[in-house]
Amino acid sequence: MIVKLLTRSFAGLGFGAIMMLIFLFIFYVQGIEEINLSLLLVNMIGSLFIGMYWGVSSCIFENGRWSPLKQLVIHFILSVLVYYPIAISLGWLPLGVIEIFISFFIFLFIYMTIWFGMRVYFKKLEDSLNKLL
Repeated sequence: MIVKLLTRSFAGLGFGAIMMLIFLFIFYVQGIEEINLSLLLVNMIGSLFIGMYWGVSSCIFENGRWSPLKQLVIHFILSVLVYYPIAISLGWLPLGVIEIFISFFIFLFIYMTIWFGMRVYFKKLEDSLNKLL
């Protein structure tokens, strides 16, 4: 179990680093060539931490004792509780009621899109494996 958590943590670190590189590239394309190093470091740590969370939190969906709905609800709630404090404290989201409300619906839309895509993928995988039996 510990090996699985470490493996997923490192995969999440990689994902967080890739996302940070994408944002740095966007800044570069926009002509922003100078960045405060301490600001970059803090944002990089936040990005890596969120990446680690996403990597480790996928273990929730492997809990066979919980229903898929319970897994989904717990994962979603934890995701909101991890993401929003980090995003607000690092200035990724403005601290305003309307902005947080809009960002929550964007977060929900992206979350459900990814969940639906994974659900379809695993259903097709399940069907193809059942055909082999």
